[in-house]
Amino acid sequence: MSNHPHIYEFIGMPGSGKTTVAGHVINHLKADGYSVPSIKEIIKVRTFKLNRPSQLIKYISFFFFCLVNVLLFYKVLTFSSSVKPRNTESYIYSIVLMRHLYYIRTLKKKNYDIIIMDEGTLQYVWSIVLSGDSFSKARLTKLVRALSKKNDVNLLFMSFDAKSAADRVKKRNLKSGRINLLSSQKLESLLTYHQKSMDIILENINQIKPSLKRIKGGKPINEKVHTVLNIVEFNIK
Repeated sequence: MSNHPHIYEFIGMPGSGKTTVAGHVINHLKADGYSVPSIKEIIKVRTFKLNRPSQLIKYISFFFFCLVNVLLFYKVLTFSSSVKPRNTESYIYSIVLMRHLYYIRTLKKKNYDIIIMDEGTLQYVWSIVLSGDSFSKARLTKLVRALSKKNDVNLLFMSFDAKSAADRVKKRNLKSGRINLLSSQKLESLLTYHQKSMDIILENINQIKPSLKRIKGGKPINEKVHTVLNIVEFNIK
């Protein structure tokens, strides 16, 4: 294995099976003897709590991380502001997105062989787009290209149509989160409307990283898991 972990990040419509597939892939890789963090372990790494001194050190380290990457932070902030102008949420989105970058760096230091993320920085960028009514194409393009160059990750796009995505989200019957509270029809309309922004993200990713892999989200879980495992195992060899 390389001294650096192979990192994979899913991106796609909600309900396309990103988390389920990621969980199965992680279990398969662990069974094959690879060192891979579980989804719970990844969530733990990206969670900051001030309940012990080590967490305070995390905050200080994150602050300096933002200073070192101030130009990228500026692009994140200007993009978030284009989605939520004159809104404090844009600052919150920017901080959370920088935290995504920070925890990827943290995971890289933990000597894992492979890291599988059911969602990462680019998925969160699209989540920001979904939170507003419009966005700046120019700012989105600049941010996606900057993130693609910054992150040494392999992108896995789970393709899925808006109607199927909306139906699956409603079947979850979750009571929190903006998209979970929308009706199936309104959610389908929202996802269809914002398909354009997803296309922009994918187009720019593909220009920077032609290795973007597409997986058909409508296929059975076992087929999607098999496809991802083939991609991972090919890259390891």
